[in-house]
Amino acid sequence: MELFERSRYRYVYSPTGEGIYCVGNVVECDYLTVDGATRIPWGKEPAPEDLDRIRCLDLVPSAAQLRRPKLPPYLADLPHLRSLSLPAAMVALLGDTVPPALVISGEAESPVTLGEIESLLYVGTDLSRVVDPLPPVAFLRTLIGGRDKPREQLRSLTTLRHLELEDVRNDDVLADIRSPVEALEIAGTGRRFPMTGLPKSVKALRLNGVRAEIDCSLLTGLDELDVLNSRKFTNIDALLEIPSVRFLNCGNPFKGRPEFQDRGFDIAYA
Repeated sequence: MELFERSRYRYVYSPTGEGIYCVGNVVECDYLTVDGATRIPWGKEPAPEDLDRIRCLDLVPSAAQLRRPKLPPYLADLPHLRSLSLPAAMVALLGDTVPPALVISGEAESPVTLGEIESLLYVGTDLSRVVDPLPPVAFLRTLIGGRDKPREQLRSLTTLRHLELEDVRNDDVLADIRSPVEALEIAGTGRRFPMTGLPKSVKALRLNGVRAEIDCSLLTGLDELDVLNSRKFTNIDALLEIPSVRFLNCGNPFKGRPEFQDRGFDIAYA
């Protein structure tokens, strides 16, 4: 979807952008180099001409290398670095060398405090055990997982413009949003997740794996709606008020309703 994706890659460097590099052994970096990333061997320096080219850097240590983690010494010499991906165990080593966007994976023994950054994308079970408190970011992806601390972190932020919440279950996370969020993803809910309280600032909404009933009349203020892997809907006529709609793997709630296809909605695989 255009609005949501444009928002995401405004804050987190696009995987199709130029200047994507990875640091690690051949095996560890294979999933990146197959898509065109340039590999820098672990413990080696990049070519001098690459220092200006690097925009996105993935640190991919082996299990043995992660037991004695260290950052590349040239990290502070990358003038155009926009995004850094690294394991949670290496975040404490960053110090003041923090690019605008961090992509963190895995777990850490104890949380650290970060300086000012714009974007924080977390792939793991509990961000509060990696970074706490959160800096005033504009982009956040985090996992709720039935825990109180991620919700407390969410309530502490008033700066968010793009928010992606995973494994939401039945928690009323919409009530925890204190920021003027414009792009929002809610993923992995339970059957009792409350759909009321969507912030009026949201213009692009992605719903993925929502097991609760989705009342479409609550969504009419959107400019863009993207729904995936969700099956229960009411008041679908209200969707006709939304300029851009896409449904994927949702049991085809539009069957026998040609007016939705006529509006140009992306529902061929709904």
